Amino acid sequence: MDRWRRKKRGAPVDPLYAIVNDANVSFDSERSIAEYRVQDNDHLKLGRRREPAYMFRYVNWYRVSILSTVAGLIGIAGLCACYVLLRQTPQKVTTFDYTIFAILIYFNTYMPHE
Repeated sequence: MDRWRRKKRGAPVDPLYAIVNDANVSFDSERSIAEYRVQDNDHLKLGRRREPAYMFRYVNWYRVSILSTVAGLIGIAGLCACYVLLRQTPQKVTTFDYTIFAILIYFNTYMPHE
């Protein structure tokens, strides 16, 4: 496992290391590729998958979903409040107002960002 981590952290590696690393094995460059040795397979013994090596490894998706929902609701309320304040008319709310509200809510809900 130490050898595998040393290689992964940037020591000189042979060109086939990427392929071999995907297969979760490593080999000595002076030997042939057929004589590989399986390494770092504690995750197989413990019955859990290997942790994926990508940038969202430590993201709490439950918290992300709650925060994005709250942010969307705040955005909808803000857009509606801006529309009412910019309009600045004391008359009753008309069908046109509800149409504008529906358009703002639609755009803020289904197209929040690109």
